[in-house]
Amino acid sequence: MATQKKKVHPGLIELDPEDAVVVVNYETHDIEIGSDGTQRVVGRTPGIKQIKIRPLPNERDIPQVAQELTKKCRLISASKVGRVEELLHELVERESMKPGPSSSQSSAAYVHGFSEVDRQQLWQRNQDRPATASRQQSTETVRLEDLDIYIENLYEDDVKDKARAANCIASLFRQAQHLEPLLSHATLLPTLARVLRDDGKRSVDLCVGIQSVWLVLSNFSQFHQLLVENQVGVLTIDILDLEIKRTEHRVKEEGVSIAAAAMKEAQGLATEKERRLLAVTQKQDKLLYLCAYLLLNLSEDPDLERKMQKKGTVVYLVKMLDRTNIELLILSTAFLKKLSIYQENKDQMAACDVVPRLVTLMATDNDVLLMAVLRLLHNLSFDRSLKDEMVKQGLLPRAVQLVRQMNFQQVALGLLYHISQDDRHKSMFIYTDAVTVMLDLLMHVDDLTTTPELIALSVNLTQNDRIAEALCGGDRLAMLLERAFLTRDELLFKVLRNLSQQADLGIKGGFLPYMDQLADLLQAPDIDSDRFVEVLGILVNVDIPSYDWPALIAKHDLLNLLAGYAQPGLTEDDILLELVMFVGVVCDDATAPQLVQTGLVSMMYELMGSKKEDDEFVLQIAHSLNSLLACQATRSVLLDGTQMAFYLVDLLQDANTEIVKAADQALTVISETDEEWAAKLRALKFEAHNQAWLEACASSSTQQHVSGELQQDEYQQAAAGDGHIKAFWQDEEDDLHMEDSMMLNIEDLQNAELWQRAGLLTADQQLVPQQYDIINGKEAAASVMQPNHAQVLS
Repeated sequence: MATQKKKVHPGLIELDPEDAVVVVNYETHDIEIGSDGTQRVVGRTPGIKQIKIRPLPNERDIPQVAQELTKKCRLISASKVGRVEELLHELVERESMKPGPSSSQSSAAYVHGFSEVDRQQLWQRNQDRPATASRQQSTETVRLEDLDIYIENLYEDDVKDKARAANCIASLFRQAQHLEPLLSHATLLPTLARVLRDDGKRSVDLCVGIQSVWLVLSNFSQFHQLLVENQVGVLTIDILDLEIKRTEHRVKEEGVSIAAAAMKEAQGLATEKERRLLAVTQKQDKLLYLCAYLLLNLSEDPDLERKMQKKGTVVYLVKMLDRTNIELLILSTAFLKKLSIYQENKDQMAACDVVPRLVTLMATDNDVLLMAVLRLLHNLSFDRSLKDEMVKQGLLPRAVQLVRQMNFQQVALGLLYHISQDDRHKSMFIYTDAVTVMLDLLMHVDDLTTTPELIALSVNLTQNDRIAEALCGGDRLAMLLERAFLTRDELLFKVLRNLSQQADLGIKGGFLPYMDQLADLLQAPDIDSDRFVEVLGILVNVDIPSYDWPALIAKHDLLNLLAGYAQPGLTEDDILLELVMFVGVVCDDATAPQLVQTGLVSMMYELMGSKKEDDEFVLQIAHSLNSLLACQATRSVLLDGTQMAFYLVDLLQDANTEIVKAADQALTVISETDEEWAAKLRALKFEAHNQAWLEACASSSTQQHVSGELQQDEYQQAAAGDGHIKAFWQDEEDDLHMEDSMMLNIEDLQNAELWQRAGLLTADQQLVPQQYDIINGKEAAASVMQPNHAQVLS
């Protein structure tokens, strides 16, 4: 059964034309939720909220008043503080111009509102007035009844008359009660589009007025199609292109950037040319803000967004980042963040050098802009080349500082985590306060599950030797361990487990005083699987040869405890894997009998069979077997009571080279400790490596001993190492090369079919240059084999 809910969408914020009232337009959507969870807008209701401003604030108090209005009115988001400040400035200016007793006082407050200190801090505080269209609105009263007059004025030759008429029409559109009669007018919108197309290049004020109309309509999604029909999107992009080119031309002529001119103006050192540049730029900013906001609203339609991308919208937005207007910078950055989720847009941003611009903007003290910049950088940090550019531009120190501020902590940690994924950048963190900040957070965050970015960053950074050493220096490791035992947070134990993996014996030695507490924690009745894995992992990593493992095991009865978890199929794989590694670490002549008694040795054999498709399990079991096969008690069980030796021989043909190395090391241990098994292993290796060749020979119906042909007993002698065929392990990589062999003449063989079955002769009796063995269902390239001899592995 379908249900309904209401959702409020805030719209345009403006001033009442007559009273000291801030008007907040909004739209209430009636949303129908179907039984399958789909949502559909079934109705829209426009509305307004009026906020009276009494008494009027002075210029110095406007930022504080704007903050209070934003907090009290839920329809005004925090990102609109700058817009509210702009309206308050306009209200004070307008009221000061009205005749009356208070006119002189208000005017004086406006003129003297900025002190010399304010001027000096203009650039740093970024308190210049936001660029919006409303400040172009005429102070004269507009009426709906005069609409036809305004339309007629659009046809005047004087562009100022056209601009004045456009602003009057924009004032009407800002009043929700006039929308219906305005939209029902047959020629209004087409006329505005034509005037903008024909005369928009002649006047910024005219463009501002008409773009204000489009912006009001773009706040309502049902009017988007109307805007498309009047080609508003194309006209808006053309305006962006023209104004940005104009700015670039002016800057080139003046020989100074907008930012440099603004800095000089704040210091009172600007020249007349620079002041003119800033005045034109300020007027341009209003128009660019309207255009960007309009495109942002229209980009709700994915098709329209793709068209914008093809028209170069991304390039224009990146170039806007060079301007100084806070509201325009916030809007441009937010728009770029929305576009950055697509590969094409991200590549365009990279081509336009967006990262240096964003890193420069991180010096701002405007929290809204800083958050927008961080979020955009976070999106871009998924790209490796852009991450490299961020590090090159010196982003790391500033981002680490922002971690200390709660407002930016989560986004900053996410950004740093992405950068830390690259091993080349981990060492750069040592030159920042990352270690101190990370330690402080780990020690004071009550619930680390609320900050997964912190744990992810810590895990990545602790893989670096220098950072791990710095994090464990002094009493820091002891502090972390004490904190972990106090909170029993599995995520903190995960970080400690990462530290324990370091090869530095000094770091490992820091865990030794806490081994008893770690063993006690394993036996805690309320321990869960995640915490159990991390604690056991720490014990596994503290593999110091001189440590007295038998004493720890006897004191806490660890092997009997762990034997209860040795149940493949019932115990989680993570626990079983740590258990396998723990057995390999603690096995020696003193603990071997108890390992056999508790069944942990038999478990290793069962896991080898049940987890044969899991390379991680197979590799760790093979490594642990090196210790188990070195002790008499465990070796006897594995060799006499199981097929472990045959498994290890099979692993020599595995595709994973690390598994092959571990298996060969285990077989070497067997050969060095048991002469009888050494002979058996030579035969097993021979049969495994030449399986296809031997099977073909054995299946032949005739076994004739002709010149160059071996009888079955000769195969057995060869496998035992007593025949004419010899092979040697040549190098440390265990590559096989034949040094000496008995050569068999193929021309003397009477049974050519035998050689064809062995894969050494083609159907037309041509020699095969290379043989491939098929072993255990896997096709693996064997070493090059001459077609008239076999190989023996020793």
